[in-house]
Amino acid sequence: MTRLALLALVLTGCSLGTPLEAQKLTVACGMCIFHVKPPTGCYWAAEVGDETYLPVTGPGVPLDHDAHGPGGMCTQRREAVITGTQYGDKIVADRFELVPVGDPQPGVAHDHAH
Repeated sequence: MTRLALLALVLTGCSLGTPLEAQKLTVACGMCIFHVKPPTGCYWAAEVGDETYLPVTGPGVPLDHDAHGPGGMCTQRREAVITGTQYGDKIVADRFELVPVGDPQPGVAHDHAH
């Protein structure tokens, strides 16, 4: 195999992912709600099927969300419409739109450090 063919194979393998097009997923805090460790601290995670949770990163993820407030990612499961790409155990979201909740849960005390 030539060096150019090998480089193309490596680059193609590294860039492949599973596209998500406006897919509605259950989302919440990976640590507080889904109890996935590590990483420690609060971070958005998505439930895919019934077997795994994926950290969600990328330019579409809301950074100004009150995680511990009513309806926050640390207080309840939410739904979000996500467009992006799943790479192994992570999702990189270009768009992450939380579906409004009818009756948000109040913020709750946590038994873990942030």
